[in-house]
Parts: sequence; C-alpha cells; structure tokens
Amino acid sequence: MMGELIQINLAQESYQSRSSLLSSAKLYNMYAENTLATSPFKTPVLFNTPNPNFWLDLGIYNDIYGFIEMNNSLYVVCGLDLFKINANKVFIKVGTMATSPGIVQLTENGLQITILTSSGISYYYDEVGNIFAEITDPNYFLASSVCTIDGYTIFSRIESGQFFVSDLRDTTTYPATYIATAEAVSDNIIRLVAYNNQLYIFGSASVEIWQSVGAGDPPFQRINGAFFEEGIAAKDSVIVDSSGIYFLGKDGIFYNVSAYLPQRISTFGIEEIISKMSITNNVVTLLYTQSGHKFISWNFLSEQKTIVFDITTQLWHERGSFNSSGSAQQEWSCLFAINYNNQIITNGKAAGKLYFLDQNKYDEDDQEVLAEVITSLVFKEYNNFSINNLVLVVDSGVGLEYPNQGFNPKIMMAFSIDGGKTWTERSPQPIGKIGQYRQKINWANLGKSREFIIRLRISDPVKRSILAAYVEITDGGI
Repeated sequence: MMGELIQINLAQESYQSRSSLLSSAKLYNMYAENTLATSPFKTPVLFNTPNPNFWLDLGIYNDIYGFIEMNNSLYVVCGLDLFKINANKVFIKVGTMATSPGIVQLTENGLQITILTSSGISYYYDEVGNIFAEITDPNYFLASSVCTIDGYTIFSRIESGQFFVSDLRDTTTYPATYIATAEAVSDNIIRLVAYNNQLYIFGSASVEIWQSVGAGDPPFQRINGAFFEEGIAAKDSVIVDSSGIYFLGKDGIFYNVSAYLPQRISTFGIEEIISKMSITNNVVTLLYTQSGHKFISWNFLSEQKTIVFDITTQLWHERGSFNSSGSAQQEWSCLFAINYNNQIITNGKAAGKLYFLDQNKYDEDDQEVLAEVITSLVFKEYNNFSINNLVLVVDSGVGLEYPNQGFNPKIMMAFSIDGGKTWTERSPQPIGKIGQYRQKINWANLGKSREFIIRLRISDPVKRSILAAYVEITDGGI
C-alpha cells in the first residue's frame, strides 16, 4: 500500500537546542537559500559553501596574519613581512618587523598603512616615501586596537580606558594633548571601531560612541546619549558592514548595532553552542559577499569551531576543515578575507599562499571537505509511523573524470530515532557520474518510530546542492 508522500524540511540553519527532540538541525559546509514563489520546492534549498582556490604563492613558508587594500594595492602581512601586491599579482616585500606580529589589526589613511601587532607595538608603511618602520613617537603607548577616521589614526591604550590620536594623515606623530578617556563606565577599552564616520568604543562592560569634530584635544567628542551597557567577548569578534557593526557580546549573544542600540541576531540554538565554549581572545572574524549573500564567519580557534551568519537570509550555519592529517574536523581554514580585484582573497591551509573563495571548488589543497546536513525532526503527532521511502532531489550527474576521486560520487545517509544520540547508517547512494542527470536517490524501509532525524553527508569533491527531500510514510498506529 502506498503511503503519504510529504516534503520534509531539510534544515534552514544550524540550531542545536537543549532538547535534541526540539531541534538537532545542522548545516555544515552547506547554507540555505530561499526559493522562488513559483518553485515546486517549498522549503529552502541547500548549496555548498565556497572553498579556497589557489591565487598566489608569496614564496615563504610563513602564516598569513592579515590583509588590507590601499590605492588599488593589496597589502598582506605574512610572517614578519609586509608584502605589496598589484592587480597583476606582481608583489614585492616592503618591510620586515622585528618579532612575529601574530594576528594583526590593519588600517590606512590613504598615504600610510598602520599595523598593530598582538604585542601592542605598531609599524607603518609610507607608500609615497617607501618607508617601513616602527612607530616610536614618545606619545605612542602599547595599544590594544586601532582604526582610522577622517585621516586620524586612533589607538586604544592597552589595559586602560584611554585612546590617543595621531596628527592628521600622519600615523607616525601623536600630540601629547590628543588623548581622551571613555568615561561612561570605568572599564577598559577592548576594541575601537570606525562606522559611519563615528568612533565606537567597545569596552569590557559598555559601548560608547564619539564623533570627529575637526578641532579640540583630541578632535573627537562624545555623542550625548550614544551609549549602551554590553561588553564585547573578544577584541576580534567584531566586524563592520554597511548594515552595521556585528559582535559577540560578553553575555554569549551575537548583536548588530547600527543606531546606537544593539539588536540580538543569534538564536537560542546558536547561543547554546556558544554556552559550551570557553571564549577567549582567540577569535577571528571575517566578512565577505558572494552571489548576493553576505556572510560573517566567527572562527573560534581555541575551540576549533566556526559559526557563520548570513546577513542576507538571517540564517546560521557552521563551517570547518580537516586538520593537516585529515583525521579530525577543526575550524575553517579561512581566517581573513578581502574583496580585491573582483575576487574574495583569503588565506588557506598552506603557509605563505593566498587563495580566492570559489563556489566551484570542492576540496582544500586536494584534501576532502565534508558537507553535512542534519534535518529537522520528522514527527507525526507522536504516533508511530513507518518511513517506506526517503527520496532526495539533487543536482545529479556531477561526477568527475575517471579515475579522479569523485568520478562516481555518493551521498551518505543515516537516521536516528532517539534524537540524534545514535545513528543507523544505510548504504551510500550514487549522485551520478558525468552525464547521469536523472540519477534517482532513495533509501527504502527506514523502519518504524515516533520520530526520525535524517543525516546526509558528502565528501567527494563534487558540486553539492540538495533541493528537496521527501518521505513516504504510513501510519503505524499508537
């Protein structure tokens, strides 16, 4: 007897609830996109996230620590060195730092690049004079963050509530009177952020906003009433987009602020993930736009985990890469990103190399990338029912040339009847060799239960797009 055929919700986003029966949904190296009103598929479809594709080898085996663009040139901190790259990928080394900078903060005033190292020491590169040196002005203090507004370089003094300001368009000189204190709350400044030509001062317990006034000591003034009590969890957990500033608060909630007040953007499911982490300053955040989506990636290095927010759809997913031995998953290898010459330039697994994010790249330096989908709960008013058939609609016929891995790609499926605590695996099904565009993907006779969760995995280096999932069910009684 034929059962009822229904479309199930694959998973719109990662949402791991405190109750696995409420939601164990997960998107890993996959993201959701809403369908057209005329589409036969009534739930969001799933596409693979992009992967780094080789762009340029700097010729040294050192880690990438940050990017910035100024005057149509891309500047890259790699190991101790600052490289300048033009649109033709011609590059030169323009300076070398005395000690390893760690992950850096970079800013520019149109004439000079400023590099703040993890130790609080800063360097600069003057493009006109081709000068690279440490900032040694007597009024420069070890700093915790840096930004630029109206040509002024602004630093926060480490472990204090003070910030100090450079001369106009001169990041090497700091007048003794160009220093001020964020006074709304007596907390230390964690991060300075420039947004809408205003200075957002993120502290350990508060945020206050100042503006450039063109005169005074320093030429910035606090905006009355522009203040809220919410500290930042880590200095590099903040990033700026045209739609506002996004950051992880000390309370474990992600926020967007654009009109002086923070708005919660995280879900209970994402906050549950955060609650299980030990948040340190070892967080790196990147933002990029691709195919109409704006993605913010928070990389928690100490936790080896990456959480991503799609500003466009307001949905969350997770990303990750295999470690160097391919034995375990860790945070996504891409820690920095910048739109340069119409490509999203990023770092990758290999030291000293630059990549671009490519939606048609399905591995990382020949190492597999795992895509995983854990669906929402399939439930029928707590009655027993049987799944006679599970059918997937995917882009098939995506196999590679023989004998490459992926010439006969497969999708793996497992199901759980206990809220994701244990899984029953079934035989992988072929997605389709080259030209097999009508490949049918289904699994029969999944058994009887009151609830099912489906897990799908793809590791072959082929296109991953899952458009819909259907189950044929029959009532099994109470």
